[in-house]
Amino acid sequence: MNKLSIFIAMVLISCVFLMPLVAAETPNDGIPVTVTVKNVTLDGGKVFIAIYNNEKSHKAEIPDYGFKEEDTNNTVSITVSLPKGEYAFAVFQDTNNNEVLDTGLFGIPKEPVALSNWSGKGLPGGWDKQKVQITAENNNNIVLQLQ
Repeated sequence: MNKLSIFIAMVLISCVFLMPLVAAETPNDGIPVTVTVKNVTLDGGKVFIAIYNNEKSHKAEIPDYGFKEEDTNNTVSITVSLPKGEYAFAVFQDTNNNEVLDTGLFGIPKEPVALSNWSGKGLPGGWDKQKVQITAENNNNIVLQLQ
């Protein structure tokens, strides 16, 4: 993988978190989905969770649902109600409390991040790699490990 590919990937990751989180409410009659964020640094800053429900919002980096959670434990968990469908999840811990994902040289995040279906190694991919199917039949526990 060349340096340009890594640079482009890191810029895309950082852009996901530069958009303010949308305060849309999740529907009450949807499917319960638990999002668990692990490796949270205690007293290390709030945890921002973005949920995208389609490729268009994911590509535009405008979350359909957004949450800001306190870092009162090494694991942060929320349960939301979502309609059946495909979703991508993105998280970061705001270590300096400026409500923006800070990046360094080449757009590499300076703060811990996690994306659905991304181990933290290699390129995170786009919508097709990050999307998760939410159905009443699935175990809808999304576990994300901050890197």
